[in-house]
Amino acid sequence: MKTNDKPRRLGRLAYAAGLMALGLAFAPVWASGVALAAPLAATAPGLGAAANYSALGKAGVTNAGNSVLAGSVGADIIGSITGFPPGIAGGGLVVAPEVNQAEADASTAALALTAQAGSATLAGPNLTGATLVPGVYDVGAALLPGVLTLNGPGVYIFLASHLTASGSVSLINGASACNVFWHVVSDANINGGSFVGTIIAGTSVTFGDGASLAGRALALTGNVTLINNTISAPACAAPPTGPAHVSVAYACIDDGRVAVTVGLSAGVTVFGLGDDITASQDTSGNQIVRYLPPGHYEWHATAPAGAFILDVDHGVIEAAECTVATVAATAAPSFLIPVTGVDRAEAQALAAQQQARLGLGALGLGLVGLGFALRRKKAPTA
Repeated sequence: MKTNDKPRRLGRLAYAAGLMALGLAFAPVWASGVALAAPLAATAPGLGAAANYSALGKAGVTNAGNSVLAGSVGADIIGSITGFPPGIAGGGLVVAPEVNQAEADASTAALALTAQAGSATLAGPNLTGATLVPGVYDVGAALLPGVLTLNGPGVYIFLASHLTASGSVSLINGASACNVFWHVVSDANINGGSFVGTIIAGTSVTFGDGASLAGRALALTGNVTLINNTISAPACAAPPTGPAHVSVAYACIDDGRVAVTVGLSAGVTVFGLGDDITASQDTSGNQIVRYLPPGHYEWHATAPAGAFILDVDHGVIEAAECTVATVAATAAPSFLIPVTGVDRAEAQALAAQQQARLGLGALGLGLVGLGFALRRKKAPTA
């Protein structure tokens, strides 16, 4: 008696192929090749009176050597500011009560920075060799022995428990020192190199011999210590002055919603399409996608600061009804995933990829069923 096991072998192959198709269909959405969102935008804190200070230490500022500071030097009492001269403070020496407002504003700015921790992206703790775009970054006990590159215009916020740096920060493609902020829970140590940004430390800021900073050193409870250092005013990029653009398009999609795609110049804000829409970089080739229920939407846009003229500043979306085809409604539930943020494809590309995943799921279920049937089939005997 001889057994023909061919149907069972075919069953096993169909079953395996079905499982593979199901795995592709229900894989995490990032496997589809569509990036759902860019890093969340950071909001610069207002520094108030603290913006005028190069070094602000509640417990004191001490200097050894020929340090040169562009702004003011402040502490609670005059006796706690030492080493000026030979150090030079372009904005003079300031003590209580005049310094109190700057100290209060620095504390408020620290709270504004920590309030953005919920949107932070993990990075570091060793930042050497990293190239980062604008956003909020949780860097822990941050280290910078080499070069950190900040790429593009916008706000950069770094939330650190501790900071030790002896390297440098490189600014490219419109990144500017006035939009870089470091909130350090305890102490910051700039041991050498060329550092960039406003440092707000919970305790102290200590500089090594010859280190430089394009920014500010603000110590909320402790000292700022200087040794032959240069603290220059943080350079701010000139505001753009050309025309700004906004484009809004929409289309019904298979699940009955309205897919709205928005392209805009950096700094433009669009209102009226759900949450406010803005971006730190031009999004013409990387459009922002929103999925909304059908309806009447009146949107308007505002330009960023500067002599901007918007090519379009308002518009209307009128999609009273987006009919779902009967076949699409009854065949299977939709797996289209709502997306907000900067995408690398327009809504149509996202919808096509999601529908392909739905098709793979259906194919997978069919193959698994076929596999079970073949494996259970009795083989003929000879």
